[in-house]
Order: sequence, then structure tokens, then C-alpha cells
Amino acid sequence: MKEKDLFITETDNCEITINHPNIQLSQDELCQLLGSSEMIEFPNTRSVVFDVLTEEQIIQWSKTEAMTFALYFTAPWCGPCKLYSTIFTQVAFDYTETQCLFGRTDVDQAEELAQKIGIVALPTTIIVRDGIVMASAVGILEPNELKAMINKYRIN
Repeated sequence: MKEKDLFITETDNCEITINHPNIQLSQDELCQLLGSSEMIEFPNTRSVVFDVLTEEQIIQWSKTEAMTFALYFTAPWCGPCKLYSTIFTQVAFDYTETQCLFGRTDVDQAEELAQKIGIVALPTTIIVRDGIVMASAVGILEPNELKAMINKYRIN
């Protein structure tokens, strides 16, 4: 077992344990987590918010055991997005990894993905299950609104 940093532990058989609700992953670590052909089994811990850059990542995460995936689109220059980031992260902490996964996409880094999904305003939140966008909302959602949106499409 080797320690990659304070928050990620990797075992010899490539299992990864994440021990913090709001970690910053390097691009290499993110690619390692999201790019593997086998999905990583997470312990029943609080959800974290991952950076998502491709449609393949959305499909892979949303098809994990019929998982519900909440994703919001943001940009560093978007003032309302900065406020919403805090709300989204707080709501993510109310769920476990087996209930809902959470991601954010910077539209400046993933222009093709934002265009394909039809993002025209920021922040925009989408709920994806089995690779299909089930719902979307534009603007800052209050925590109870975001939870209601997630719970409507959550399986477990």
C-alpha cells in the first residue's frame, strides 16, 4: 500500500480510498480514477465533487450500478457559479457515494461537452442516470431544491 497524498490511498490491486469530502485531484489522479475500465468501488463515505471533462466520464459514472450523477457547469469568471459551488459541495456532503455522485465541469475546459449537452447559461445543473440527462436547471439552486431534484431521480 502506498500513500499518494493526504487524501488518497492506493493498494497494490489498484483500489483507491478517498478520505476527505472536498479533495483536489491532480489531472493525472482524475484520469486514473475516471479512465479505468473497471469502476472503483467506493466505501460508504460522503460524496466528493469531481471535475468532469468528457461525455465518456459522465456515462461511465452514471451507469455505475444505476447511479444517479449530479453535475453542474461552471466557469472561473462566473460570479454566481462561485456562490453555487459552495451550495453544491455542501449538498454533496449530505449524500454517500452509493446514493449520488457529484461532478463539476468548467465550460472553458470542456467546450465540446457543454455544447453537446446544450449549456447556454451558468451555472447549469443536470441529473444523469444510466447515461441519460433526466433533468436540468439553470441558475443557483437552493440546497433544498437541489436535493429535491436529486431525490426525484435517485434510485437508492
